[in-house]
Parts: sequence; C-alpha cells; structure tokens
Amino acid sequence: MLLALDYPALELVLVDDRSDDGTGAIVRGPAAHDPRVQVVEVHSVPRGWVGKNHALMRGAERATGEWLLLTDADVHLDQGEVKVCVTHAVRDGLDHLTLAPTVRSSSYLLGGLVSMFAYSLMLFRMPQYAEWKRSPSFMGIGAFNLVRRDVYRAIGTHAALSNRPDDDLQLGRLVKRMGFRQDFATGSTSPRSSGTRASGR
Repeated sequence: MLLALDYPALELVLVDDRSDDGTGAIVRGPAAHDPRVQVVEVHSVPRGWVGKNHALMRGAERATGEWLLLTDADVHLDQGEVKVCVTHAVRDGLDHLTLAPTVRSSSYLLGGLVSMFAYSLMLFRMPQYAEWKRSPSFMGIGAFNLVRRDVYRAIGTHAALSNRPDDDLQLGRLVKRMGFRQDFATGSTSPRSSGTRASGR
C-alpha cells in the first residue's frame, strides 16, 4: 500500500480516469481520512491526448513536492524504496531516475516473453549508459519515473507527449535531450543507502 511508504511529507495524488469498476469509490475512501491523499477525477480527455498521458499530467499539476514519482496502480513498492531512490538522486545530482520493475509472471510463457523483452531492451537501448552525458542512450519506464518537478515542467510536461503511447520512454528522451541528468536501475538492484550504484559505468 502506498500509504505505508517510508517517506517524509508523503503526498499521494490518485487519478481516477473515467473508471467504471468502483475505483473512484475505493480511492476516495483513504482521501476522506488521510490528508496526504488527493483524488483527481477525469471525466473527459481532450482531443489529441492519450488517456494515460492526460491523467499523468493532471496528477502532476496537483502535486506540490520537489520530486514527482509517476507510477501505475499495479506497481508494488518496497516500504523504503522511494526514500532510498530520492536520496540517491539528490546525492548524485540527478534530475530523473527510472527503475525497471521485477515482473512476477503467472506462467512460464509470459515469463519468457518478459525476459526476452528485458534482454532486447538492454541490448538495443542500452539504458545502463543513460547516465553518461556523452552517450545517446536514455530510458524511461512507466512503473517508476522519478523526476524533479521543475525538470518535468522544463521538458513541457506530458503536453509534449500528449499522443505518444510510449510516453514513459519519450519522457526519458526529452530529459536527456535537454541536458538533464538521468540514471537507470532495475527493481532488484535499485540504489541502496549503503552506496550501491544504480547503473554500470
């Protein structure tokens, strides 16, 4: 549960994007009793927008913190993960940190496909070099895009990615193209307070 995250001044902005399965009622429950939780309801999506991108922008508009974590409802985070990642980003002067999640597959076939996708990602995109300023490599993953709020605004927010189905990857591209610092890690090797690096050098 996101409310269990160990992070000071935690602020959760939950976006209910036209759900019809009771999601709205579920998220409004915690919001009614916990001041850390805000709910943004989306009733329509402007022309030229992908629904998810519009929802992410609406949520980011409501947030007030220095750091934004753009993530999905089906992502499970360790209790101290956000605190560790923000600490790592601040320590290393990063503007954007993205994590590849550990995917739990319900079948061997699905697990094989996920592994093949991950291998192709590392081979052709080479996100492990995203931190290198001279490298053209970049990365952004929808499960965990941690970005400074002022940098998010500087790249044009999701308005610059309004109709992109690969908005997470393109967010990373814009961050890198505009000269901001980014880094990449995997869910099983995320940066730890002990000083473990998030990416190879």
